[in-house]
Amino acid sequence: KSTELICQSLGEKVAHLADGLDAIKGEKSEREAMHMILEAQVDMLYDVFMMSALPQYSKDAVFERINAMKASLSEAKETNA
Repeated sequence: KSTELICQSLGEKVAHLADGLDAIKGEKSEREAMHMILEAQVDMLYDVFMMSALPQYSKDAVFERINAMKASLSEAKETNA
C-alpha cells in the first residue's frame, strides 16, 4: 500500500510541475508579444519624428535615441531567449 501512496504522490507532483511549466510557457509568450509591440512602437516613433518638421540636428538626436532603444530591446531579447 505504501508503494501506491508513493506513486500517487509522485503523480501529483508531476501534475503540479506540468502546471508550472504551462504557466512559464504562457509568460514567455506574453513577453515575446510585448517585445514585438515595443519594437513596433519604436519603429513608429522613428517614422513620426523623421516625417516631422524638426531641424536635421534634432532628427539626428532622435535617430541616436531610437538606435539605443533598439539595442536595448535586442539585448533583452537575447537575454530572455
